[in-house]
Amino acid sequence: MAKIKHSRKSTPGSFSINYADIIKWIFAVVIIAMIAGKFFNNRQSKADFDDVKKAVEKTVKDDKTMLDADKNMIKRLYGLNPADYEGVMLKYPSTNMNVDEVFVVKLKNLSQQEATVDAINKRLDTQKKNFDGYGTNQYSILEKSQIDVRGNYIMFVVAEKPDPIVKVFEESLK
Repeated sequence: MAKIKHSRKSTPGSFSINYADIIKWIFAVVIIAMIAGKFFNNRQSKADFDDVKKAVEKTVKDDKTMLDADKNMIKRLYGLNPADYEGVMLKYPSTNMNVDEVFVVKLKNLSQQEATVDAINKRLDTQKKNFDGYGTNQYSILEKSQIDVRGNYIMFVVAEKPDPIVKVFEESLK
C-alpha cells in the first residue's frame, strides 16, 4: 500500500510558521549579542584617568555630603588596594545615614575586572544589609545603583539619579 503524503500548499494570504527556524534565528541573535557585549566590555579606553575623574566629579553634587576617600578608606570599604590599579577615585558619604557614592577605577589590566566587580557587589550588598528595614529612602537609592564596566574602566554609582553621572563617565572614555 502506498504511503499518502500530505502537503500543505499555501494559498495567497496564508503562510506557515516553522518554529524551528524561528528558534534558530533567536538563538543566533542571542549569540551575536553576547559576543558583541563581550567585545564592547573589553575595549580598552586610552582616556587619561585624571580627565575622567574631573569629568565625573563635576556631575557629583558638591554640598559637603560626600568626601574624597584616601587609600585606607578604599581598602576599608572595598577591600581593594589602590596601588594595584592605574587610578582609583572614591567619593563616599560624609555620614552613616547617607548612601550616595561614586567609585571609579582604571584597571592596570583586564584580569582585574572580575575581582573589582566582585568587590563592588560586596560593598553594595553590605550597604543594602545596613539600610534594609530602617533606611527605606536610602535603600531605594541603593536599588537604583549602577555598575558600568567599560573594559579597563569601571564605575559604581549610588545616587538618587545615577544616569547623568554614568553618561558623563561613558562620554569621558571616548
